[in-house]
Amino acid sequence: MIFALLQLINGNFEQVTFELDGKQGVVHGSEKHLEAAARDGSAVLLHADGAEIAIKVHDHECGRASFIVLLHRLPVFVAQAVWDSRLDETEFSMTLVDEGGQRFKVIVPRSEAQSLFATATRMFADNPSSYRSTTQLAIFKHVDQYKVSVMFDNGDRLDLIADDARQFGHALIAHADQIDKLSGSTAT
Repeated sequence: MIFALLQLINGNFEQVTFELDGKQGVVHGSEKHLEAAARDGSAVLLHADGAEIAIKVHDHECGRASFIVLLHRLPVFVAQAVWDSRLDETEFSMTLVDEGGQRFKVIVPRSEAQSLFATATRMFADNPSSYRSTTQLAIFKHVDQYKVSVMFDNGDRLDLIADDARQFGHALIAHADQIDKLSGSTAT
């Protein structure tokens, strides 16, 4: 059960709990408030972390109502570093951490991750001024795993497990080779 506020169209809100399974869920709260939400047809769940979920409410009775998610807005997460990353047969996952230590995990199907990396490396290749100057490369041990850390002048850092660092390095070399071909020069 997740605690939230259920805000009606008229602006009134009450504390509720809800469960979510994909795009469908169940909300528990006062019968009167849920009846009003069902009559309005929609409402907004406001979570303490800043997430807002616009829902279509239906089938209410005895302090319980079913809903369908119409729109889900997450708060902006400003990542400062990559905490952990993994790539397996089906997906790529990466845990980001902000300056306050909060973590946010992103999970992307492997096919989409390949497209994402290709797009990111192409964007950097198309806009070389977006590169930051690297001040240091290092290897460090995090928990029970060694990582490659790229530290930039502004204090940001990118931490990668060995396979991800290797894949990123190959992508950089491939794009550098492509630039050489386009410009007619060859690296020495």
